[in-house]
Amino acid sequence: MAPLAGECHAGIFEILPSKLSWAPGKLEQSSLLEQGQHPSKQRVLSALELCSVSKPTESPESQGLAGAGGSYQVSHYSQEACGRAFGPLNFAQTIRFCNRLDTELKSNDPLELLVLATPSQNPEARANSAVLLGAYLIFRLGWSVEQVTKALPEEGDLSFACSWSRLDRQENKRHMRALHCWQGLKIAQQNGWVSSLCCEDASHADLIVSGWERMALTY
Repeated sequence: MAPLAGECHAGIFEILPSKLSWAPGKLEQSSLLEQGQHPSKQRVLSALELCSVSKPTESPESQGLAGAGGSYQVSHYSQEACGRAFGPLNFAQTIRFCNRLDTELKSNDPLELLVLATPSQNPEARANSAVLLGAYLIFRLGWSVEQVTKALPEEGDLSFACSWSRLDRQENKRHMRALHCWQGLKIAQQNGWVSSLCCEDASHADLIVSGWERMALTY
């Protein structure tokens, strides 16, 4: 499916016309729609909150490694050991996000615009959320990396701190960017390692997540 995205109003990017918009750094704003935008109704969601709970009745404790919501973590290591690293988020969180976003879009009022937002003054949340949104567009809609980059023109260059970068030392130059993550996700989709079914079917998503968790805990 080729995107029809591209319009931007006051820092809010239209991803799927009349269905989905991206509002980085605007989670705290009470109203995100500017004059001339439509539809008249909107529902704002915190992008990172879609990473954990796949079912309303499911507790975070029952979700294993995917239960940490939008927080960065590495199996077998404490949060402190990760240093200043904050992302990208793990595979389980990515699959949870894709499945939840698809569910939200399917259940949304046709006249209501779903707005994915991140907190203000939080570049880490913005970078992680941008990668997740790109994952959905690639896995579920089959977009190319070029199409994602066009729809999210300000996100591709968002960078990530090196893994294990120590807080008591000057940070080294960052190399990994959101664009590189999208490229890796597209390779996974092209090779059949991940399909759109993980977005459309919660049971399939749970199966993929469980397999990843077992492997992550083994090594």
